[in-house]
Amino acid sequence: MIKCAACETENPDGSALCQNCGKAVGPSSEGSVPARRRNLTPLLVTAAVVLLAIVAGGIWMVRKGAEASESTPPKLPDPVIAEPQPQAVQSQLGDIYYPGAKTQPSIMEQGANTLINLETADPVIKVRDYYKSKLENINLLMDETDRFSLSFYKDDNKKGLISATEQDGHTVITIAVGPTAPALPPSKSAKSGKNTK
Repeated sequence: MIKCAACETENPDGSALCQNCGKAVGPSSEGSVPARRRNLTPLLVTAAVVLLAIVAGGIWMVRKGAEASESTPPKLPDPVIAEPQPQAVQSQLGDIYYPGAKTQPSIMEQGANTLINLETADPVIKVRDYYKSKLENINLLMDETDRFSLSFYKDDNKKGLISATEQDGHTVITIAVGPTAPALPPSKSAKSGKNTK
């Protein structure tokens, strides 16, 4: 027997309507929850929990990414520009100093690295040939008749870049040298004392 939720009259099993008040009885009547809906509730709760976990994880990842982008890289020391003393520059550079060159009015130091400009009346090709003969491990980066650039590696404290350009009938030589100056690492042939180019 099925009891009507509205008037509480007992109706035979399988009845769709109450025999007393005419309202719907059985599984679809007001007081009872259908079996299909009862089975769906845990699924909806599980889906809501999973969705909440995904949203929380996304927020956490966005915040971590923002924190990572806010972190600043290590700061290089501020460059110091100084008036060079030619003898000091020559002793600092050793055989990297081009013979007979004139030290330009300023040098720049940043940490342990130094940027020095020299000037000579010799042509660019002669300057390039000098460095190719004096430095054991070089890599020519650019080699033209009026300019060249090369990286060199003497040891961990003397490595860097040398470039020269022809300007107004003179050759201006720029040397960046130091322990963290940009340079290519020594090649296997450099360890045996041979030029790489």
